[in-house]
Amino acid sequence: MAELLIPASACDHPRDKLRCDVRNDGDTVRILAQCLRCTSTWNEHDLPEDVADKLLELAEMGCYREGRL
Repeated sequence: MAELLIPASACDHPRDKLRCDVRNDGDTVRILAQCLRCTSTWNEHDLPEDVADKLLELAEMGCYREGRL
Protein backbone atom coordinates (compact mmCIF):
# COMPACT_ATOMS: atom_id res chain seq x y z
CA MET A 1 0.00 0.00 0.00
CA ALA A 2 1.38 3.43 -0.93
CA GLU A 3 1.73 6.02 1.80
CA LEU A 4 -0.01 9.32 1.14
CA LEU A 5 1.93 12.31 2.43
CA ILE A 6 -0.10 15.30 3.55
CA PRO A 7 1.38 18.74 2.86
CA ALA A 8 2.29 20.55 6.08
CA SER A 9 0.00 23.43 5.14
CA ALA A 10 -2.99 21.04 4.96
CA CYS A 11 -2.22 19.13 8.17
CA ASP A 12 -3.76 20.05 11.53
CA HIS A 13 -0.90 18.20 13.30
CA PRO A 14 -3.12 16.10 15.61
CA ARG A 15 -1.86 15.65 19.17
CA ASP A 16 -1.71 11.88 18.83
CA LYS A 17 0.67 12.25 15.86
CA LEU A 18 3.11 14.69 17.51
CA ARG A 19 6.44 13.55 18.93
CA CYS A 20 8.82 15.83 20.81
CA ASP A 21 12.29 15.59 22.28
CA VAL A 22 13.33 18.31 24.75
CA ARG A 23 16.92 18.59 26.00
CA ASN A 24 18.45 21.06 28.40
CA ASP A 25 22.04 21.79 27.36
CA GLY A 26 22.93 23.99 30.32
CA ASP A 27 21.87 27.48 29.28
CA THR A 28 19.90 26.36 26.22
CA VAL A 29 16.76 24.28 25.82
CA ARG A 30 16.74 22.27 22.61
CA ILE A 31 13.46 21.13 21.08
CA LEU A 32 12.96 18.76 18.20
CA ALA A 33 9.33 18.09 17.28
CA GLN A 34 7.77 16.12 14.45
CA CYS A 35 4.30 15.48 13.11
CA LEU A 36 4.17 11.82 12.12
CA ARG A 37 1.14 12.50 9.91
CA CYS A 38 2.72 14.99 7.49
CA THR A 39 6.38 14.41 8.50
CA SER A 40 6.99 18.11 9.24
CA THR A 41 9.81 18.74 11.71
CA TRP A 42 10.62 21.81 13.80
CA ASN A 43 13.19 22.93 16.32
CA GLU A 44 13.07 25.54 19.08
CA HIS A 45 13.51 28.35 16.52
CA ASP A 46 10.63 27.52 14.17
CA LEU A 47 8.07 25.63 16.29
CA PRO A 48 4.59 26.86 15.23
CA GLU A 49 2.43 28.26 18.02
CA ASP A 50 -0.40 25.76 17.44
CA VAL A 51 2.03 22.83 17.67
CA ALA A 52 3.65 24.27 20.80
CA ASP A 53 0.20 24.61 22.41
CA LYS A 54 -0.66 20.98 21.58
CA LEU A 55 2.69 19.75 22.93
CA LEU A 56 2.13 21.73 26.14
CA GLU A 57 -1.33 20.14 26.51
CA LEU A 58 0.23 16.69 26.08
CA ALA A 59 2.90 17.45 28.69
CA GLU A 60 0.29 18.73 31.14
CA MET A 61 -1.89 15.63 30.62
CA GLY A 62 1.12 13.39 31.25
CA CYS A 63 2.10 15.24 34.42
CA TYR A 64 -1.49 15.19 35.66
CA ARG A 65 -1.71 11.41 35.17
CA GLU A 66 1.58 10.96 37.02
CA GLY A 67 0.41 13.17 39.90
CA ARG A 68 2.99 15.89 39.28
CA LEU A 69 0.53 18.64 38.39
